[in-house]
Amino acid sequence: MSSNEEGHINNLNEEQKLLLREYWKALFEYFTVEVDYSKCTTDEERAKERQKVIEGKLHKRSRMNLDNSFDEAASDMENLQLSENASPFNADPVNGLLSPNVDSAPGTPVTPSSPSLAPKSPTLSPSLTPKSPKLGSKSPKLSAKKEKRSSFNRFLRRKSNSNISGNESSSETPTSGSPPCHYNTPKYKGLSEIKLDNDNILDSMKEEFFYMMSCDEPDSVALRFLRARKWNVNRAVKMTTACLQWRIEWNVRALLEVGEQGIDDDVFKTGKAFIFGKDKEDRPLSIVRVRFHNKNTVPLFESEKLTMFLLETGRLSIKPPVEMCSIVFDMTDFSMTNMDYPYVKFVLHCLQNYYPECLGVCLIVNAPWIFNGCWKIIKPLLDPVVSSKVHFVKTEEMKQYISEDQLMKIYGGTNSFEYNYIPPSQEDIEMEKKLKGSDNEEKFKRIEEWREIVKEFEEITKEWINKYKDFDTQLRNESADKQDSLLKIEKGKNNSNNVSVENVCIENKETLLKEAEEIALKRKAVADKHKRAFNKLIPYLYTKTYYQRANIFDYISENDFNAA
Repeated sequence: MSSNEEGHINNLNEEQKLLLREYWKALFEYFTVEVDYSKCTTDEERAKERQKVIEGKLHKRSRMNLDNSFDEAASDMENLQLSENASPFNADPVNGLLSPNVDSAPGTPVTPSSPSLAPKSPTLSPSLTPKSPKLGSKSPKLSAKKEKRSSFNRFLRRKSNSNISGNESSSETPTSGSPPCHYNTPKYKGLSEIKLDNDNILDSMKEEFFYMMSCDEPDSVALRFLRARKWNVNRAVKMTTACLQWRIEWNVRALLEVGEQGIDDDVFKTGKAFIFGKDKEDRPLSIVRVRFHNKNTVPLFESEKLTMFLLETGRLSIKPPVEMCSIVFDMTDFSMTNMDYPYVKFVLHCLQNYYPECLGVCLIVNAPWIFNGCWKIIKPLLDPVVSSKVHFVKTEEMKQYISEDQLMKIYGGTNSFEYNYIPPSQEDIEMEKKLKGSDNEEKFKRIEEWREIVKEFEEITKEWINKYKDFDTQLRNESADKQDSLLKIEKGKNNSNNVSVENVCIENKETLLKEAEEIALKRKAVADKHKRAFNKLIPYLYTKTYYQRANIFDYISENDFNAA
């Protein structure tokens, strides 16, 4: 699916454009802290009141739905270490960007002198220094609803180290669904548990939103959340902020900065999941060969990290105007040893809640009869929209979705590609260290340039919203009684997005509309400037992967922008 499809950036009706503006307005309001200090007489009281407002925003809007998420408190990270072969080349996962766990000033990456490149933990401010929660401890929210959980849901939430039998089990393996935080940083506590006394966390979430956007169109990202929540602005903003909280808790930035060095080499060498080729809609393909996944030998935590890595890498492989990826699950030689329900739930939860509207089609190839029972358990976990994209096919039927030249020979295509993992060389690692080092002035210069453009985009977006304010109010009046309208409301009541309807008389309508259209064009120019600025940041934020080393694909380029 491309940006020209209905409900996408290049094909919006007037009601959808209105809701897009309301989404941006609500999102920026979420990131803004407004505190009533009228009843406060001391600095301490004012600080507490401010903290209360910030915490209220996090708990009110960012809380994830209990029955559809992994919401245990973060595991004890004291003993968590990278795999033996891992060599992270930079200790500061925030790369000079804001982080909720460190001061808001740019971080200072460590340049290790030893071959192991062992990283150092970032310094926590006293107010943010958490106590390590006990392994496997439950959140109060989880405990309160414990009795309402089905036995199957509790089974899905088992510890990742229960994947490993006998002496291989280790208390160092974190709980399934618990964020890996800095991957190599101890004493981490979930974002929702941190006691805050400043704006840093909301600033971090705003910056994470634009980081998540990467080289994409800002409105394309916003529209994904709106479509996923059936154009309900409040629900879309809530979904967005929950996604941002999750990304910060999982520290997605650290995963992409450390890259493959932060994941066990064996996970890549098996070739159980990789990106190659495109379907007939020009969407990148993720190939998952299920037979190479053994739940009894691979910690769930490593599989979760691989999933995160592939989801993010897949997003960066999408070239405009394409907006989605597709997945092929090769079920050849599948057995119950390969069936890992907790991992499946993690993948589904990520796709549906944190990467909405990113799935093109999902092909399940050569599924054996024993998978029928598994599918009966999995299907109820799927959103109906996602479920409609799943197709069971045989090898010969894959050509209905994928052209022969994009299909590997093992699937009956003509492409001679075979997956053979190429690890980074020492030269690659040294180059990445240099790019991401604390003494690289160019990196911080580009970060600041990008931040200035983010501010510029926020300002021009607010101006754009304000220019269309009267037109939007008028449109709501006209649509109030239309049965098929996205803006339909009950008479005398506010709509689902909490926008009141009032009569508006617009003077100089043609002049105002022309001014609004000019602002919209300026905003589009700033959005393009943001894409180019982030594109220049990529070498400093992302580590080159197997896909660049093997010349399978590169990250988005200036030429891709110009061709869109």
